[in-house]
Amino acid sequence: MRTFYLALCCLFVSQVNVVHANQTFEKAQIAFQNHQYNDAKVYLKQLLSEEPNNLSAKLLMAQLLIAQGNGHLAETEIKQMMSSDIDKSRLILHLAQAYILQSKYNETLSLLASERLPNLPRDQVLVMQGLAKIGLGHYKLAKADFNDAVTLNSGNLDAKLGVAQLHLIEHNYVQAERVLNEVTAAFLPPLKAWAMLATVYINRGELDRALAAANAALNENENDINSLAIRASVYIQQDKLELADQDIETGLNVNEFEPRFIFLKAVVASRGGNKRAAEQALKEINSLIEHFPTSYLNQHPSYYYLASFTYFLQNNLELAQRYITSYLDIDAKSVRAMRLSAAISLKLKDYTSAISALNKAYLVKSDDVIVLTMLGSAYLAQNNQQKALLYFKEAHQLAPDNAELNLEFAKALVADKQLELAIATLQETPTQSLNAEVQTELQNLLVYSYLRRNDIDSAISIVEQQIEQQPDNAEYIKQAGMLWRLKGDQKQALSYLERAATLDPQDMHAHIEKAQLLFANHQEKQAVELLVSLAEQHPHNAELLLALSTKYRKVGAYQQSYTWAEKAYLTDTNNFELVESFALLNVFLNQANVAIDIVTKFADANEKTYAVYALLGELYRFNRSPQKAIDTLQQAFKLSLTDKQKSANYLKIAQSYSDNNDNANAVVYYKRAIAWDRNANAISALINLYRRNGKFKQALDTFIAHQKLLKDDDMVMLHGQVLIENAMYQQAIDVLDTLPKQQVNAQVAIAHIYITQNKLTLAKERIETALALTPNNPVLNMSLAEVYIKQQDWAPAQSIYQQLISAQPTPTVLNNAAYIALQLEEYAKARELAQQAVDANGQSPNALDTLGQALYFLKEYQTALPHFRKALAIDNNRADIKYHIAKTLIALNREKEAVSFLAEAVNSAESFDDKTQAIELLKTLTAKSKS
Repeated sequence: MRTFYLALCCLFVSQVNVVHANQTFEKAQIAFQNHQYNDAKVYLKQLLSEEPNNLSAKLLMAQLLIAQGNGHLAETEIKQMMSSDIDKSRLILHLAQAYILQSKYNETLSLLASERLPNLPRDQVLVMQGLAKIGLGHYKLAKADFNDAVTLNSGNLDAKLGVAQLHLIEHNYVQAERVLNEVTAAFLPPLKAWAMLATVYINRGELDRALAAANAALNENENDINSLAIRASVYIQQDKLELADQDIETGLNVNEFEPRFIFLKAVVASRGGNKRAAEQALKEINSLIEHFPTSYLNQHPSYYYLASFTYFLQNNLELAQRYITSYLDIDAKSVRAMRLSAAISLKLKDYTSAISALNKAYLVKSDDVIVLTMLGSAYLAQNNQQKALLYFKEAHQLAPDNAELNLEFAKALVADKQLELAIATLQETPTQSLNAEVQTELQNLLVYSYLRRNDIDSAISIVEQQIEQQPDNAEYIKQAGMLWRLKGDQKQALSYLERAATLDPQDMHAHIEKAQLLFANHQEKQAVELLVSLAEQHPHNAELLLALSTKYRKVGAYQQSYTWAEKAYLTDTNNFELVESFALLNVFLNQANVAIDIVTKFADANEKTYAVYALLGELYRFNRSPQKAIDTLQQAFKLSLTDKQKSANYLKIAQSYSDNNDNANAVVYYKRAIAWDRNANAISALINLYRRNGKFKQALDTFIAHQKLLKDDDMVMLHGQVLIENAMYQQAIDVLDTLPKQQVNAQVAIAHIYITQNKLTLAKERIETALALTPNNPVLNMSLAEVYIKQQDWAPAQSIYQQLISAQPTPTVLNNAAYIALQLEEYAKARELAQQAVDANGQSPNALDTLGQALYFLKEYQTALPHFRKALAIDNNRADIKYHIAKTLIALNREKEAVSFLAEAVNSAESFDDKTQAIELLKTLTAKSKS
């Protein structure tokens, strides 16, 4: 009986264990189906600890590991099962999935090509083969497998997903979206379909739709690895870092070794406030990308995009550019990537490259509001208001309530001087959804628009309305103070600025504005005392220290200015802006060597960038070391990132060659600068080089070749001058007459054409018309005097110069007045005026020559001669001065010496008033010497 009882007990215990095992397995199965993988894993581990050979549990564990993306552990689990007595064909497809997760594509194909597959569904085998062939880059073969699978089983959604994946690889987002919409419309679509659909939307820059697709998957499985990674990346791009971090932590809990989450965690860390942690995270991002296989990155280019996006936000534009270029090499049709590439170029002020990227994006998606807005902004930065407005209007029609777009649109309208429309657009813009920074920018633009319209009262009204709503907003109060200062109400301005400074004592700008107001009221001492007091309280505030330096420099206290600038520099000797500011002050004080030492020290301690070498090259130019400047600027060129930088660098090299009187190389580099970026500075510099060298035809040809780019008033003026130099007088008048009548230089240039043509009445009429608008303009008055001089009407000419001397006794004015006195034979007066001109500018050959002539007519020949000789030493090509020396030598009975000077004057190609007399005098002296 006892034996039977024991057997019965054993049977009962065994049955209890089986029931327990079955219950545990069911719990694991339910947890797995509900995507609660960690719970499922706990149940399976518990079951396998009790029944190590439970094949059902092992198989479910393998499936769980595959679902978590852990191919290596899944492979180990499956191969252990294969070593037991089991139908191995049941495990083949699972092993193939594990292989694919590990990028073991050849092993997958070898496994599926074996003869152990007769019992496996052929369509599923074809899907696995297709996925492996995608991994190997055999896209056509993969497509054939997926199509065959769909032919065998039209309900095989995995096969359709394979087709969609191929469309994604080919960046054919329209076809991918079509297939994925079909799959997601099916009953219980694979979660992967939603993740792939989200990828389509991300690549098209439609983040809200991407988020909705990722959420659809996560509603089914909150631990879905792919969807978590996608949603986290979207949150990062939307600057929702806390939400992104939550998804990343969830993903790492599911699979702590998943590289996407390690990468995304580093991206989030790089955006945090901890500088050291951010730098470490950026290094980790770089390291991860370098260690990913190229094949993996080609299939997951979003790593490149996120790296670029992260470095862009960190203002490391060189790496941002590098990574987005790598992304676009893989996916050239991605609108979001082209937008980011353009954003980087815009920040680098490389507007040509930005426009190129945006035009490509526009061809892919012409109704993308962001692309249209960025195109408008890029053209606006190039001062092409018409094209900017074209794109802004197109965007505005698509999104009339988009506040940020309206802001950019209004900027273009302001630039195009359409102030009324700009003001109306800004006033109609809803601001509730805007963050404080954008709201402030919008209000500032509205204020600026009113100021451009000369409506300062409306500008003040706008700001004071804001102050009523936010009475403690120091920024608005400060702005009100600045506006009252513009209006001229110093008392009201000071009241607002003091209030702003009280509300925000740390806002040094308010204090600096207050100091500027005191300076404007001639209260220099109080202004300096205020800034010094603040500087003592905030000894490390570089903005404040630089403001104090500037104030001292403006009152001519250069030593104090230097002291405060040096203190600002010493707050952070590794801050390039402070280094640059201090170096340029040293240049201003004629201490270029010190400036070079400062920048060289910075370069030795920091990364050698384009900006550093470009500044150093400029300093060598200031130090009159053109060859060193050229060598340094060549180094800068190697580090330049954009076409604009390359052009600017070549422009500086050209200027350095010009400094070195190497005009041939200067021309070469000016042309290179123009080739990289056809900017007006390089073009006008080349034109002026030709002009200085008397190559007026080349100057005109260059202008005509680039005329479309040279539209502003200065360039129109240059065009007129070049036409004058080519004796194309009527064309010059026609061009110059397109400028506003208030443009004095244009009116003077036209008047001088008439003087050259001896049309003195027309010249006088032109000048008098201009003088009616600006009666005290010295250049116009001097031009009118020149007409009188040409008419030899000396009295009114003298009267004009007497008024000019009272108002502005410049060396030129004094010298011209002295010349008129000579013509009126008022030699003592001429000597007095000419001496004042020389005292003011001892290096002026004109003033020295006039003084010499006055002394000559006063018969002070010995005193006159050194002035003539000094004038000739300064400008040794002046034939008229050589003639004056000859006459003086004759007066001193030194006729033999005089002959050589007379011969040089007469043989010179230069024309001068007394050339006929010089020729006759030379003949007389030559004949005398022969007799």
